[in-house]
Amino acid sequence: MSAARRLALVVCLLHQAQVRARDEVATMFCKRMAAITKKAKEHLVLLREQHRADAERLLGVFGDVLGAVREGLSPSADESSSTSTTTRRPGRSTSLPTPSRRCASAPGGWCWPPCTTPAASAAWPPTTRPCPPTTATTTRR
Repeated sequence: MSAARRLALVVCLLHQAQVRARDEVATMFCKRMAAITKKAKEHLVLLREQHRADAERLLGVFGDVLGAVREGLSPSADESSSTSTTTRRPGRSTSLPTPSRRCASAPGGWCWPPCTTPAASAAWPPTTRPCPPTTATTTRR
């Protein structure tokens, strides 16, 4: 066997070894990335469950608070016979109007106090601002 032929075979062997090594490195990288992705997805599912549980717990507490507020604001037996849509608060003479229409810029999306009737707007609170006009371009943030 000539020296040129021997050198060519060594170069081919070296090239095949390099190709095999690159393939193995790429395979190891893909497996490692798959394992990292799998752990990340499992962690994401765990975080979603924790956040969902926290949100449900907070909604339950909020419901309890709303129930307590409704009980505190409910009319007494003497006032229950009246047909007023406002609720008297204990110890205060002002009445609480109900929201009248949706406002895109107002917190919670409701105009407060109702701005459709001037009498209701003047009664609660004294510094009432008019509701902005609702248009098709108004967006909630």
